[in-house]
This record gives sequence, structure tokens and C-alpha cells, in this order.
Amino acid sequence: MECGGPRASLLAGQLLTGKQVRLVSDPSQGRIDAYGRTLAYLQVRGGPYDFGLAMIQRGAAAEYSYDTAYSRQAQYQFAEARARATGRGLWGICGGPHVAPTTAPPPPATAPPPPPTVVPPPAGGCATDYSPCVPPYPPDVDCADVNGPITVTGDDPHGLDADKDGIACES
Repeated sequence: MECGGPRASLLAGQLLTGKQVRLVSDPSQGRIDAYGRTLAYLQVRGGPYDFGLAMIQRGAAAEYSYDTAYSRQAQYQFAEARARATGRGLWGICGGPHVAPTTAPPPPATAPPPPPTVVPPPAGGCATDYSPCVPPYPPDVDCADVNGPITVTGDDPHGLDADKDGIACES
């Protein structure tokens, strides 16, 4: 098993459970690879995020280019470089995706987490770097004000993601 595999599976469940998704083809690539696998981005409906990018940002996946450049390649490579530089996920745990873990990974969750709920946002709307909706900063909110988990897709002005793994208010 590659380093971070169980953790990545748990995070995928947190990001996707109960969500509707759609496949988005990349015009720079074919729709099927040489092994019959579908080539597409997984876009989560109701959330402004690309699942693959979200996993790379959290250090739960690495960017991979097979043969030719793809349209989101620079964005994915930047996200990986940032995750690597900040020691997120597999970069902090074992130094990369193809290194055997030095400690036992956490056990996978036995049941998916309950769907997150959030206090209604103020008239100002939602902060752009959280999913589901978290009120914009200021004023500050904390985990007692929202029910997690909350996905942090960029900056965390409320400081909800204490362990900097991309998932805030986990417990």
C-alpha cells in the first residue's frame, strides 16, 4: 500500500459522500486512455471545486502527467508544489506518494461522517474558501458556530483548520 492511501480514501469519502458529481472532459485529451479508463475531471455539484484539485491541495494525491499536457496541469502542479512545501498530507507523513509509510496509517472510518450543516450565512454570502458555506470573515466564527467537517479549499481566515489538512472542524 502506498503512503497515505487509507487517509486519502477517508478524505475522498468526506468530500464526496452525499454529493452529486459530474464528469468534465478535457478537450486537450481523449475521453478514454489506452487501458479503457475514462479520462475526465470530477466536478462536485453544489460546490465550486474540482475533486482532483482538492485532493492534491490537501496532500492526498499527487499530480501526474502521462504523455501530453492537459488544460489544468499548471493549476494541479502549483497545488502539489504548495502542498509539498507546506508538508501537507503525504508530503509531511512520508515525503511523497511512492514512499512506504514509517508508521501505521490511521484506520479507515467505519461509517461516513454525517452531512455537514452550517449556520445561515449573513447577507454578505459565503466565504469562497470553504465548502459547505461558511460566513465570510469578519466577523470571525469558530468550530462551535459550524458543524463540520468543513472543506478548506484555499485560505482559512477563520482559522478553522487547526491541523492544516484541508478539513476543518473534523470532530
